[in-house]
Amino acid sequence: MRIISGFLKGRKIEPPKDFTARPTTDFAREGLFNMLFNRKEIQGARVLDLFAGSGTVSFEFVSRGAAEVVAVDKDLKSVNFIRKKSEELNVPQLKPLRADAVQYISRAGLAFDIIFCDPPFDRENIAEIADAVFKGNILKKDGLFILEHEDIHSFEEHKYFLEDRKYGRVKFTFFAWPEE
Repeated sequence: MRIISGFLKGRKIEPPKDFTARPTTDFAREGLFNMLFNRKEIQGARVLDLFAGSGTVSFEFVSRGAAEVVAVDKDLKSVNFIRKKSEELNVPQLKPLRADAVQYISRAGLAFDIIFCDPPFDRENIAEIADAVFKGNILKKDGLFILEHEDIHSFEEHKYFLEDRKYGRVKFTFFAWPEE
């Protein structure tokens, strides 16, 4: 995995061979950030990465100028990998945190400009995550919530659905508060 753009462009994020998380592919990540470029300012943003895994999406946000990225994962190996890599790359704005992602939503205490969430594809009821984000009020009123999931799911009927895009088997669904 490589960082696609920004001041860390070209740097490799290579998790250990026994790493179990499914990282967002370079192809899908590039598509995601091309969409974000036209939708939301990343420079100076506060970002939350739920189910951070290898941290590739977190590092991409940092590389593109996010002021702070909180990378949440319950797997200690993931959190330690992200911490070690962020120290190697000297990016103190990346803050890895070991916690259950859904529980973190309810106690975050902060509002984020962008929330990215990539739960395991076999996780049941991923719609509850989108509901929790909006119920927990952790997305700023002009913020953007992005859910990565298998293309078998559709959220077009969700109250805060904005749009979705498909990249291979992966789909990114964008949610936002309604405009006032």
